Amino acid sequence: MDAENIGFILLLDAIEEVEAVEEEVILREPRRFFQRNDAFTLGDIQFIKMFRLTNEMVRNIQTKVLVALKFYAGGSYQMDVESIINLAVSQPSVSRYVREVTTTLNNPQIMNQWVKFPNTIEDLQSIRRE
Repeated sequence: MDAENIGFILLLDAIEEVEAVEEEVILREPRRFFQRNDAFTLGDIQFIKMFRLTNEMVRNIQTKVLVALKFYAGGSYQMDVESIINLAVSQPSVSRYVREVTTTLNNPQIMNQWVKFPNTIEDLQSIRRE
């Protein structure tokens, strides 16, 4: 076999691979999208069965996390968090929530799995570009 024949055979193989992929795409079942429902609209019993917590407990946790995230993002002023009308929390509550969430995040099991800091200058610069 000469180089021309080998090239022709490789070209035929590539065409066959492309055709196989095209057939797979055509035969693939179309994607189905499901309607996203608000879990907070579930009844109390369903909510507890699904999450093992009451609706009120989850909302309380959600508020604590949102307050802490706002505090972390803002730097250091608790009054800034307190002024958010949607969260409707007092300054002492902000202080307590930030302490609770920070203590939880500092748990080694959570910290090691979920909290990542840049290790190199390149990592830091990459994060800044994002």
